Amino acid sequence: MEDQTLRIRVLFVDDEERILRALRALFRDADVYTTANPREAPKLAKEHDVDVVVCDQRMPEVLGVDVLREIRQVAPRAIRILLTGYADLKAVLSSVNEGEVYRFVNKPWDNSELRELVHQSGQIAQRDVLTLLHARCHRILGQRHGRHRERRDDAGDSEPGDGGRVVDREQHHLAQSESP
Repeated sequence: MEDQTLRIRVLFVDDEERILRALRALFRDADVYTTANPREAPKLAKEHDVDVVVCDQRMPEVLGVDVLREIRQVAPRAIRILLTGYADLKAVLSSVNEGEVYRFVNKPWDNSELRELVHQSGQIAQRDVLTLLHARCHRILGQRHGRHRERRDDAGDSEPGDGGRVVDREQHHLAQSESP
C-alpha cells in the first residue's frame, strides 16, 4: 500500500547560512523553506502555509521566541520549535508555558531526534488541517441537506412530521384512509 501522508512543509529560520544548508540537506524528504532574515519569517510561514517552523533563539536582530510569537499570529496551525543553547533555558521554558513554542531542541542537536520531532510535528499539523476540513465538509453538506429538505417540503414531496423524507403520495393516501 502506498504511503498516504503528505510531504510536510517546514520553515527554518536561522541567521547562519551554514546551519540552514545543513537543515535543508537533513530534510530532503520535506518541502523546505529557509530564511536568514527573521523579519521575513512570518510572511513566509503564511505564504507557504507551513506545517512546522524551526527557529534559532539567538539571532542578532530578534529572539527566536519573538519570531515564533509573530508566526503564531499569522500561521496559528504551524507547530513551532525553538533551537536553543542551555543559556536560554529560562526564556524558552516561559515560551513553552505560554504556548508560543511546542518544543525546544538544544544545540547541538541530534539529527535523528530532530528529524523525528519535525516529522511528528508535521503529521500533527496535517492531521489538524484534515480534521478542520472534515468538519467544514460536514457543516456544508448539512447546510445543503437542510436547503434540499426545505425545497422538498416546499414542493410538497414530504409531509409535516415525516422528518423530511420523501413520501409516495399513494402511500400517504392509503395510510390516511386506513387510520381510524
